[in-house]
Amino acid sequence: MIVLSSSGTQQYLDENEITHISIWKRKIFAFSLSGEYMVPTTLQSLLTAYPQFFKVDRSVIVNTCLVKGYIDNKGLYFADDPRRNIAPIKSEGVQELFDYMQAQNFTISTGRIRVLRQDDQVQIIDANDIAYFHIFDREIMAFTAVGEPYNYPVNLDDFYDAFSELGFTWSDRSCIVRLDKVKGYSKERQGLYFTDQVSRESFIANVSKPVRYRKIMSYLKNKN
Repeated sequence: MIVLSSSGTQQYLDENEITHISIWKRKIFAFSLSGEYMVPTTLQSLLTAYPQFFKVDRSVIVNTCLVKGYIDNKGLYFADDPRRNIAPIKSEGVQELFDYMQAQNFTISTGRIRVLRQDDQVQIIDANDIAYFHIFDREIMAFTAVGEPYNYPVNLDDFYDAFSELGFTWSDRSCIVRLDKVKGYSKERQGLYFTDQVSRESFIANVSKPVRYRKIMSYLKNKN
């Protein structure tokens, strides 16, 4: 998956290396043994993560690699048959979009994205198969070129639904952890750690007591 480093640059993070995911100040962060990364959950951060996308209005960003054309008073289309899927945008941003596409001064960033189907099942798709992202009611929808709609994760509940099949569970209302990555609980730091030995530099995941704490401690005891 594509994430953003502390400097705001895009970076690839293998989802199997993620130890825990947490929320802080409405931003989602993914942690691995190598670092802490921000997960793109807004249109602006998606633009940074995937430079082939272009913001055509305040609620839509489109994949410039997939745009086929524009229909007046309707929007952009992405499939050879324009009736298949249309991104509803106003004409004001279209010329700027086509100028951007003609300049081709962007790089193509690919990466697997976990999204949720309309039946709430998890689907893994390549970012470059997404024609456009559309935000409304604080939710982001991802549409493919032929119009398949998916819910893009934007909050911790969404990420739990998308990643639970990998063994993630709630440790706190602000954090989900991958159980098989947990090494133990630090009384001094009052949280879960993921390295063989805990130190001041170790990333710590919050854990609520007593219910979630007992569940995770029971897992660790049976694991050992």
